[in-house]
Amino acid sequence: LNHKKLMKKQHAVDIPVFSNLPVCLRVDLYRQMHMPVLSSHPCLARLSRHIMDPICHSAVMERHYPAGRKIFGKDEEARATYFVCSGETSYYADHCPTTLAEGDWISEAALWVRWRHRGLFIAKTSCEIFELDVQRFLTVMNEAARYDFELGGLRNYARLFIKHFAACEEPCDQWK
Repeated sequence: LNHKKLMKKQHAVDIPVFSNLPVCLRVDLYRQMHMPVLSSHPCLARLSRHIMDPICHSAVMERHYPAGRKIFGKDEEARATYFVCSGETSYYADHCPTTLAEGDWISEAALWVRWRHRGLFIAKTSCEIFELDVQRFLTVMNEAARYDFELGGLRNYARLFIKHFAACEEPCDQWK
C-alpha cells in the first residue's frame, strides 16, 4: 500500500488542509498548478485570467493512471479533454497507434461538438493527466459571456475547429 502511494503524485484533493484554505488562495494555487499544462493549448493560453481562473479552479481534475489503465474507450461519450502532464499514453484508432506525452492533449472535439471517442486511450506508463471537464468548461464560458468577458477569439477558434474537423474524412480524438 505504501509503495502505491509513493508511485502516485499528491493531488490537491488528497491534501486535507487544501480545502480549508480561503477560496481566493485556492483559485490562485489551482491557476499556478494547472496553467503551465493548459497553456500548451494555444487558444487556452490566450484567454484572460478572468476566464482561466474559474476553469483552473472548477473544471480541471487531476488524475493518476497506472501503466496499462484505460483512460477512455472507443464509442464512449466524451466528457473531457485530456492533457498529459507526465508519463506516456497511447491512442489506438483503427490502424495507427499514436504516443502522447507531456504537453500533448486529446479529445479536444468534446469542447466544441457532441463527441463519442473514436479510439482507445490508455496509459502506456504511469502518468498524470489533467481532465478538462466539458460541462464545467461550458458553465464557465456561459458565465463569462454573461459578464461580457471577451470571448470573440475563442468563438472564432471554435468555428474554425468545427469547420476543419468536419472536413476530415475520418475524424479522430487526436487532432492538432
